[in-house]
Amino acid sequence: MKKGLCLAGGGVKGAAHIGAIKALEEANIKFDCVGGTSSGSIVACLYACGFSADEMYKIFKKYCKKIKYVDIKNIFELIFGLIFTGKIIIKGLNSGKQIERLINKVCNEKGIYQISDIKMPLAIPSVDLCNGDVICFTSQKFRNNMSDNTIFTSDIEIGKAVRASCSYPVVFSPCPYKNIKLVDGGIRENVPWKELKFLGADKVVNIVFEDEENEVCNKNLVEVAGRSIGLLCRELSNYELDGSDFTLKITSKKVGLLDMKKIDELYELGYRQAKEKIKDI
Repeated sequence: MKKGLCLAGGGVKGAAHIGAIKALEEANIKFDCVGGTSSGSIVACLYACGFSADEMYKIFKKYCKKIKYVDIKNIFELIFGLIFTGKIIIKGLNSGKQIERLINKVCNEKGIYQISDIKMPLAIPSVDLCNGDVICFTSQKFRNNMSDNTIFTSDIEIGKAVRASCSYPVVFSPCPYKNIKLVDGGIRENVPWKELKFLGADKVVNIVFEDEENEVCNKNLVEVAGRSIGLLCRELSNYELDGSDFTLKITSKKVGLLDMKKIDELYELGYRQAKEKIKDI
């Protein structure tokens, strides 16, 4: 039986995916294909490239440092637009180029440059900002698409595929690809288990995130945007999961989209909760 691992998006909560994978490694549970959205795409990419959970954790911490980088050019354009045109131009606080370079660097060391260089079936969805189509980057080439609104392609560098899936509105600028602009895949496909079925998986294990109740909403721009889109993605994920095989929900207290101080805690949380469900997986 061909097993797939599907990793939902969630900002720094992606660290919990790695903790869960560590628990799966210890139980000698392996997967034949993998997919992920947003921060889940980073972990999915590294898994498909053959990195261990320990190696992934070190790389993910480097990724989180890159998120904190603010693109001064974009800030200047925002200020210029307000002063001289009266328009608010928000491309994103971060261009996303550093994340693209980081993923390219670590994957290049394994001889992987294009997503098609990866042997394990891999699916990384993003969304066309103009028409809302899902552009799903895969390591395998397909003649047919899954649906009219989901387009499969393997013609992209691995770093750019991950960058596109991670291009969270406001935080990151839309990612240019050919003649279109792509944004975070979580807007349409936060849990891409159906794509893994299309890639040939017989059973898919989903790892998603669930917040505890009574959250206190933050008021800064990034957290408000993150919370708003997060609510949309959560409802979408609940809808998407209908009909899926098995879902591990990692529950945590309120964690901000960019709350870097929680990385170790989230890793341990993912490890512990996956450990508790190993027999079910």
